[in-house]
Amino acid sequence: MRVLGEAERNLGIFSALAQLLVFGLQAFLVHRLVRKDYRSFNIAVLRNGQAVGRTLSATEGLRVWLRTFWPQALFLAAMYLIAVWASRSAGYQTAKGLSDIGLWLRILAIGPYAIDVAIAGKYRGFRLQAFSRLLKFLA
Repeated sequence: MRVLGEAERNLGIFSALAQLLVFGLQAFLVHRLVRKDYRSFNIAVLRNGQAVGRTLSATEGLRVWLRTFWPQALFLAAMYLIAVWASRSAGYQTAKGLSDIGLWLRILAIGPYAIDVAIAGKYRGFRLQAFSRLLKFLA
């Protein structure tokens, strides 16, 4: 039984490191949010109400990333607490199943919600705006 407890602890440490890696990669990929050509829209950076481009400075990118980080971090903390409770009351397999459900919820619901929060966010000096691809807002 001691080996199983150590394996669970190591799995928790590995999972936490994997989550930190994902958040770190997201910090580098947040610039792609405004550069990517989506199927029906583009996201532009507006300064003083004028679309000035599709690039973010490093500090702007960090501020946008922080907006995407918090909803995901809160969701992961809630899922962790639920998994701990489930593993103590219902067993390890139940907690593992909740982990799988949490992953899909994060990909399909929390991630898009975090991006929506970032686009709708109020930033000092700039804002993000979605435009239809039919409109040629930038040459």
